[in-house]
Amino acid sequence: MARVTKIICADQPYKYTLVHKCFLKVVRNSPTEMTILAELIEPQPVALFRFDVYYKLTSYQKFSSFDFDVDLCKYYKDGMRSDNFIVNYTLGNLLEELPSFKCPLSGNFSINRYVAGRLTYPSIFPDGEYRFDLLTRRPDNVTLFYLQYFATWRNKMFIR
Repeated sequence: MARVTKIICADQPYKYTLVHKCFLKVVRNSPTEMTILAELIEPQPVALFRFDVYYKLTSYQKFSSFDFDVDLCKYYKDGMRSDNFIVNYTLGNLLEELPSFKCPLSGNFSINRYVAGRLTYPSIFPDGEYRFDLLTRRPDNVTLFYLQYFATWRNKMFIR
């Protein structure tokens, strides 16, 4: 299970997106909640999504086997299916949190009081500190939205 410790809406301001809210609410003895409210200034018919995982040794090192680029609208039109398990898992969970998602991308996007860290990834992740980068960009490499979230990962182990 992951414990999210920090989020950053990186590389702002964006040319086509206004970010109104981007914060993490940490309350002792309660789940950590993430709130993001963003608005696309003009419709985007193609938006590429990139998900990178970094593991912290002395500094963050790329966990390269989990890199992918996906066209969000094509993925959505294909019934939210891909040959890549990590793509299906990550985007499936993300799009569940965005019920108003439609193509072309336009208007407001909000994730309000999302319980950060409730997702569990496969146990192939070793215990440690991670940075997850979620980048949405246009085909001409102009960033639409870039979220970095930092988490501490602990696999649950039961000893009898």
